[in-house]
Amino acid sequence: MLFLNSYRKSFRNMLRWKYVLRPVTKRMNPERLHRLITWYAPALQSLTSFFDRNIVTRQINFHFLPYYNYRRYFPMFSREQLIEYGIHDTFDALTPAYDYPQTERDVERWLREAGFTQYTFRPAGPVQVIATKPGGRAK
Repeated sequence: MLFLNSYRKSFRNMLRWKYVLRPVTKRMNPERLHRLITWYAPALQSLTSFFDRNIVTRQINFHFLPYYNYRRYFPMFSREQLIEYGIHDTFDALTPAYDYPQTERDVERWLREAGFTQYTFRPAGPVQVIATKPGGRAK
């Protein structure tokens, strides 16, 4: 049995700020990058909160503002907690050595090549699949 999870490779996702900036940020000194994110986080917390008000302006956050704001998801957090969470998640988005989004089509091809015949993809969001080989059984 196999469970696979991958960021979805799509034109829209690949234009997201984290993929546009990563060729530069992954070469930066990690401590320096963390200090930079920590420095701009309070301002971007406010700016991204402003743009998060509707689905149209959220696209500005998605494509152009390098900061993750979780105010909508964690309304019980204080501003300081949201900023701390945002700093860490933004840093994580800009520094991974390995992050290769995949298409559902490519993952399905890999499964077939590996001998998997039964698989179920999650219908939306990241590429997520549960697969079993013939004779295998799910528990």
